[in-house]
Amino acid sequence: MSEVEKVFAKIEYKKERKKYTDGLRMKRLKDLNDDYEVEYFSCCLTPVLRPMLEVLKCRLEVDHTFPDREILAICVAEEVNLQGINAVCSRSDLREFKCTGPRFSVMARHSERVGWHVSIANVSECDEFGASAVVDVDAEQKKIASPFRTKWIVPLILPIILDTPAITNKNLRQVLSAYGKEHLLTDAILQEARTEAKAQLFGIAEDNVKYSEGMKSELEKDGHIVKLMYTSRKEIYAILREGTRFLHGVFFTPSFSQKTVPEPQTLFTADACNLNFGKHTMFTCYGITANANMSPVGFAIIFGNENGTSWKEFWRFIVWTHPSINRADV
Repeated sequence: MSEVEKVFAKIEYKKERKKYTDGLRMKRLKDLNDDYEVEYFSCCLTPVLRPMLEVLKCRLEVDHTFPDREILAICVAEEVNLQGINAVCSRSDLREFKCTGPRFSVMARHSERVGWHVSIANVSECDEFGASAVVDVDAEQKKIASPFRTKWIVPLILPIILDTPAITNKNLRQVLSAYGKEHLLTDAILQEARTEAKAQLFGIAEDNVKYSEGMKSELEKDGHIVKLMYTSRKEIYAILREGTRFLHGVFFTPSFSQKTVPEPQTLFTADACNLNFGKHTMFTCYGITANANMSPVGFAIIFGNENGTSWKEFWRFIVWTHPSINRADV
């Protein structure tokens, strides 16, 4: 091998070696887990969004360090929300983080020794009473993009969705007013966050319906009477595929009711109400005992609003399970 060939071979070896070591470093960076010591890092490590008052107490500064990119991105998004500006984050490099906007700049770089280290943090120039508080009325107003991501909103609204699944975006935005400005909590983000929260709490309808037959079998083992009603694609949604069955309703009668229904008085009461989840209506029927107590007769959860058709379906089930009710003196 000549001297020139040795030089070119050495250069090629360095390139391949650097490519190999960079690949290993990137793999370790992607495989980072949550097992880290909090005292080794110098900023707030809350893995969820903080209220704006808490952000004001602990602002992002130069030399702050973070264990992973996600927590760094949350802190930067909190600063962007505080200023109410448009900011763009670069996603081209896994080892560098850069977010820029009007009089706003944050840069950080990752190293295996210190984690994510903030080298530039110009976040206070846009404060409410700062230099950028002066608005140019002649300038064209641009739509401000939200710095939030759906997955950051979900943990905040899980307890809210658990209590009130049908909460509106307006009320949800009001509940989250301590965490973000109203115009940055967009309808799209809130809708996606609500959908994800419902999926975590209540499951997905396409998966939940698969348990209906198992539920029916288990209840029937205890002697209860259960009926599942399915409808076709044409009757429910035009967007469903051909051959798909839609679980239209679940009808239930306690096992003891067939013995107790003939005994109460001839007056039976029935009512219906909308449920908090989905577009379903719950139907109930009770009899009145000699002691003026309510005795359960049957129940149903039917898709759709209360109407004449759904009432016919419910009473048809009640009469089927309790023929004694279908008489003239009731």
